[in-house]
Amino acid sequence: MPHRWGAAASIRAAGIELRSPPDVWGFEALRVLLPDYRALLLTTEAERRAHLPPDLPAILQLDEWRHPDLADDELPSHTETFRQLASVLCTGDPARYAPTVPPNTHWRYWPHGGDGVFFGNATALEG
Repeated sequence: MPHRWGAAASIRAAGIELRSPPDVWGFEALRVLLPDYRALLLTTEAERRAHLPPDLPAILQLDEWRHPDLADDELPSHTETFRQLASVLCTGDPARYAPTVPPNTHWRYWPHGGDGVFFGNATALEG
């Protein structure tokens, strides 16, 4: 559900195209807030560990990766990223994750992410 927020101009200045101006959707607000308030918006280690068995070791934590474009029929099992992640999980060896393709998890690669509308291949935004 969208909200009215006085910072709509700031959101547009950050390069975020509002879905239904002047209303601001949650995913749009998060895109502008995350660079300055990352530590406050993402979970802490303690918050993550609270939902896991205490003896489960942390193997790998990623902030960015190459995500498959499911709307363009790219399957995770066909991507280097998810094959390597499967190998890390099977072996417990984080060195098995050694990507050779650039990450695409920044919101600019997925401008319609969060709005329920899917438009083709995110790789077209690289460059």
